[in-house]
Amino acid sequence: MTSCSDLIYDGECPPQQLDVNFLWSEEQRPEGMTVWFFSTDANGSDYRFDIASPAGGKVSLPVGNYKMLTVNNDAKNVAFTHEDSFDDYTASVAKEDHTWKTADGEEALVTPPGMLWATTIGSVNISVEGATYGYITDSRRIWCHPEEICARYHVEVRSVENLKSAKAVQSALSGLSATVNVGEHTLSDTDITESLTLKADSDNSLTGDLLTFGKKHDDPTHNFLVIRFRMSDGSIHEVTTDVTEQIVNAPDPMNVNIIIDDITLPDTGEEPPIPGEGLDVTVGDWIDIEIYV
Repeated sequence: MTSCSDLIYDGECPPQQLDVNFLWSEEQRPEGMTVWFFSTDANGSDYRFDIASPAGGKVSLPVGNYKMLTVNNDAKNVAFTHEDSFDDYTASVAKEDHTWKTADGEEALVTPPGMLWATTIGSVNISVEGATYGYITDSRRIWCHPEEICARYHVEVRSVENLKSAKAVQSALSGLSATVNVGEHTLSDTDITESLTLKADSDNSLTGDLLTFGKKHDDPTHNFLVIRFRMSDGSIHEVTTDVTEQIVNAPDPMNVNIIIDDITLPDTGEEPPIPGEGLDVTVGDWIDIEIYV
């Protein structure tokens, strides 16, 4: 490997210009990425670059040794902490001022996070000849393969009797992890409840999707899916289902299907609901139910 002393430089080596490029396995991709280089040298510095394109962009770095981390910079409802540490870089669901009571206690009620993509490279050497990482040597281009950090949960509520009598619905899923270590993809012990949007896709069924950091595999907290129906007479009908087994036994923890079957609602007719009557405003927004037949 060539050093600066072998070349015609006075003093330190100049910063090295490199391309960082992203390869995507999914059609969905973010608007841009943040790229971190954490120095592992005794007197080195850390460097952050915000790249506005999902394809990649250019960076300029001093010669040295680094750990590299990338994460998309357009994620909604996400806050980052420990941004000065490769090992502790953490994403958290942005907290809100609502709480949700579950059978296991009270949890913060939050809006689900937007999708997070991340890449880590544990060792990158920058020299005047380029970047050396993994099996790549002396390259002017660093290739990254971002992976999805958030799990996708799909919820199906089947065989709902008298769904036509319901005019609006609220729902939430409890027992989910509040934070994730971006580099290691490990989850926290702190549990939150995420709001879930359910919509009618027939006259007796509802479906919805949410993104979540997931459930820590050894977390004893149960996962309760709570669905609150606002009926046409203004009354509230609540259904709580323990879906823990469906989550922990899912074949792919990053793609979880939750199925609820056989719910019977009271037949309150199809008159317009009484606005505001019986509503719990701390739970979140009500979603109007529109049934097409």
